[in-house]
Amino acid sequence: MGEGTPHTEAVYNRIKNMNLPNIIDMVKKTTVRQYMNLALGCDLIFTNDSGIVNIGAVFDKKILAIYSTVPKETRIDHYPSVIGLQVKSDCSPCYKLAHECKFKDKCLNTITVNEMFNKITEMVGR
Repeated sequence: MGEGTPHTEAVYNRIKNMNLPNIIDMVKKTTVRQYMNLALGCDLIFTNDSGIVNIGAVFDKKILAIYSTVPKETRIDHYPSVIGLQVKSDCSPCYKLAHECKFKDKCLNTITVNEMFNKITEMVGR
């Protein structure tokens, strides 16, 4: 699981409550090399738009990635194993990564916990 929207923790908690045996939260707990080893054993990776997506895609892992400021198509068009959820807002996608958001990151609240959870359970079933 990666850091992403304000709802990420709520989604993680719902998934944990499913009592699936192999859910591991590795946020800020691994180096890139360690992550690469972990990714090999993953059935599904849930993360934000990050290098984690690229590494997981190289191993052809199922990935659900959250995209806010950058259009998901510019990042995952060549990764068939990646599903991207794009935030929905009149100001997103944007490319203002180096500036504070004058809209207080409202786009990050547009993907619901249910939307993320449903997509994850759908992907686990594939």
